[in-house]
Amino acid sequence: MTSEKYASVEALHAMEKRIQRDLAFTATCKNTNTQKLFDFSKKKAAEKNRAIMEVFVWAIYKLRNRTGNTTKTSYYEKCSSFFEFLETNDIYDPELLDTAV
Repeated sequence: MTSEKYASVEALHAMEKRIQRDLAFTATCKNTNTQKLFDFSKKKAAEKNRAIMEVFVWAIYKLRNRTGNTTKTSYYEKCSSFFEFLETNDIYDPELLDTAV
């Protein structure tokens, strides 16, 4: 028995693929019930470091219900510093990320 409250596994999978493709998602604040768009495709690193950006945005999306609106906004605003660090160290592949990074 399915409920309209819960999305199907197929719908969730399709949504995650879309988020990786578009590098953007919308989240609803639980306190104010307002929606906010997090569009990482506008970031400088979106083109230079696409592979890691896809993983980064997917991870933030997966944790959207565990983090508050302020945390997601901080991720969005501060991610440029992280990607500048990656570029400085010539890291462009997610497999190159390890505990040393």
